Amino acid sequence: MGVLGTVHPLFQNPIYELLFFVLLFGGLALVNIIGVQQGIGLVKILTVVKLLPLVLLVSVGWKEVEWTYFIWTDTPDAHSLGQMALVLFFAFQGAESGLAVSGEVSNPRKNVPKGIFMGLSAVLVLYVFIQYVSLGVLGTSLMDYKEAPLAEVAHRVFGRWGLFIMTAVAAFSMFGNLSGEVLSMPRVLFGAAHDRVIPVRLLARVHPRFSTPYVAIMVYALLGLGLAVFGGFRQLAVISGASILLVYLGVALTVLRLRKSHPSTVKAFRILGGALIPLASVAIIFWFLTNLEKQETLGLMGFILLLSFLYLWIRRFRK
Repeated sequence: MGVLGTVHPLFQNPIYELLFFVLLFGGLALVNIIGVQQGIGLVKILTVVKLLPLVLLVSVGWKEVEWTYFIWTDTPDAHSLGQMALVLFFAFQGAESGLAVSGEVSNPRKNVPKGIFMGLSAVLVLYVFIQYVSLGVLGTSLMDYKEAPLAEVAHRVFGRWGLFIMTAVAAFSMFGNLSGEVLSMPRVLFGAAHDRVIPVRLLARVHPRFSTPYVAIMVYALLGLGLAVFGGFRQLAVISGASILLVYLGVALTVLRLRKSHPSTVKAFRILGGALIPLASVAIIFWFLTNLEKQETLGLMGFILLLSFLYLWIRRFRK
């Protein structure tokens, strides 16, 4: 909403902001309840819509780059660098959500890892070029446009129409991110309820007509609506990043354990380097987490305590 608020003050009104979020999450929930193909189709369309203007901006914007802006004049301290990395991490997370819809993907063992690798590689290259053009065009004034920096870059490169188009692209980008999340993450809730990892059987219900986990989709959309209304971008980005880092930490530690307990698993994907990559991942994750602010750390600890309580309660419930 901060991006749209830079274009029209209507989006800065709390009432219209709430109405916008209700329509947004309600529409995404409806599309994904109707069927996974409709949800995937929406994600594909939004991906193309947001990528084409970015590629055009990079292709044309490099001609406006001022090389003197790249002179290194200051080095941030480790803590500031860590905080920036936490926010930047948000831009790279989400690829793993492709695993959540593996049951509805043809040949997931081959296509899902391939898609994750190709997607992350393409995103990395695009991000590097976008940062290069943005810094080369705006220079030190880049920090003055925190809400919509690319819109200002497009404004200087293409004029007023560039500002309008890039603002719309930024909105579509977040919309595409949300549509991907509403497509994949409710299926994690559904799977957990179906396998009785969480004792809420209601989440395991499947729509009789569309064969989609409609209750899980509605619950996830409501949670997203609440967070969007009461949280700012940076806070939500850091909380989201820190939460998924805990998942990554669990995965890295699990790899170490499985290498010992299942050393000769047939047809299993095995990363090179033995324990080196999992151990390096654990170290990097801890470095990320040590850069959280005090309130963010307390919130994360409360989140862990809540999940620990739920885990112990579920174990007792099963017995």
